[in-house]
Amino acid sequence: MPPVHPHVTAGEAAANPAGPRYPAPGSVLAVSPEPRRGALFALTGGAFLFSMQQSLVVPALATVQRELNTSATMATWLITALLVASAVATPIFGRLGDMFGRSRMLVLSLVLLCAGTLLSALAPNIGILLIGRALQGLGGGMTSLTFSVVRDVVPAHKIAGGMGLISAMMSIGAATGIVFSGPIATALGYHWLFWLPLMVMVPITVFTARVVPPSAGAPGVKVDWVGAALLSTWLTTLLIAVSQGPSQGWASPLVIAAFAVAAVVFIVWIAFEQRLSEPLVNINLLRRPMLWRVNAGAFFVGVAMQATFTFVPRLAQTPESTGYGLGVPASRAGLVTLLWSIGSTVAGFGSGRLVQRRQPRTVMLWAALCAVAGYVGVFVYHSSFTALFLELGLFGFGVGLYTAVIPNILVHEVRDDEIGLTTGLNQVMRTIGGAVGAQTVTTILASGPRADGFPREAMYTVSFGVLTAACVAIFLAALVLPRSPKVAAEE
Repeated sequence: MPPVHPHVTAGEAAANPAGPRYPAPGSVLAVSPEPRRGALFALTGGAFLFSMQQSLVVPALATVQRELNTSATMATWLITALLVASAVATPIFGRLGDMFGRSRMLVLSLVLLCAGTLLSALAPNIGILLIGRALQGLGGGMTSLTFSVVRDVVPAHKIAGGMGLISAMMSIGAATGIVFSGPIATALGYHWLFWLPLMVMVPITVFTARVVPPSAGAPGVKVDWVGAALLSTWLTTLLIAVSQGPSQGWASPLVIAAFAVAAVVFIVWIAFEQRLSEPLVNINLLRRPMLWRVNAGAFFVGVAMQATFTFVPRLAQTPESTGYGLGVPASRAGLVTLLWSIGSTVAGFGSGRLVQRRQPRTVMLWAALCAVAGYVGVFVYHSSFTALFLELGLFGFGVGLYTAVIPNILVHEVRDDEIGLTTGLNQVMRTIGGAVGAQTVTTILASGPRADGFPREAMYTVSFGVLTAACVAIFLAALVLPRSPKVAAEE
């Protein structure tokens, strides 16, 4: 029997007597440096584009709501639909990658992203646009595949830097979407929020198909379609309950029934997944101290980041006549997150070297403290564009560094054959957190609106308080992390 991985129990090792699946000679690791760089460029490009599509519609939600004659709650589902679909697609594509090869499934996920973007660009109403956004979310299955392929195409001593680069590009993509959404929607119309990225997506998809080396599949792997159905059911039902609470009443039969169905299906899903030898989401991985703590932190990162993307630009656009709004035009509202994007980018690019010199736990603690400090500032004072700009910059640096370190921890805490499962689980937790955070804050702001239809300032304060608590939870998750070895230095 092969040596037991330091973070794997003897029982788990016995269940896999063949040991970890390392790439065979002549596989992707054997490619020359030039194709390897091309593959890494393709991976970063795909990560950038998907992350940008997550955030690109956020500052334009008010415009979409007005032009499609829909409610604020329904408009927010343009974000939630993508996140729910992504949460379900991430583990499915991880399994399909094991079956048919990660490179094939990576290209398929990009094709789905292109198809969803095209449908969204052509959508004549909110229903078709929601379908397009959900289809884009299915393209989010690329996230776990991307980190797995990085492990394949990058030499061992450069994995930390490669992971940091991918994380940085995801942060840049999210920030780019926020910053450019307003100007594009104002000058060209919201449909161009999809047409312009599509012009880049198609070439990136073709390029990825050409340069990412093929990887072998394992036909014996099975996809847990029942688990996928249960996951999407309880998550969607939960978010419906949260979103309908303010309008229908928290004690209404619809809301109570939705919460009850979500709770029952969630319990059934957990029990079902634990009984399978190849579950969609390996809940048993969360029994390892390092993994459940890292994933708890990822969940709250998702809550804080997506909720902030969702409603801070909305606060910036609120007229000054309300007494608390900043009165920033829609074309410039996304600039409030510009320093956030810069901070996240710097943190992502620097994370690889940081985790080579310090314990990952130490880096994550300092990152979480930055996020907490930034949001405490937002909670205390948010009546100035400059103040929000600086406070969100500190928050962005913190969460950017935190999320960039996570993949480096995961790939060094599990066997090679578990990398896809663990990175996929982490992405699912973060995506679920994002969906819950966006919908929760939307629900808070919709509670007891003013006579002119704008949220009360107190509801923004409550929202900032909730997200400050989420940042504190991120810090606590890092605080209880066990110590782990430093990542090997790059040569």
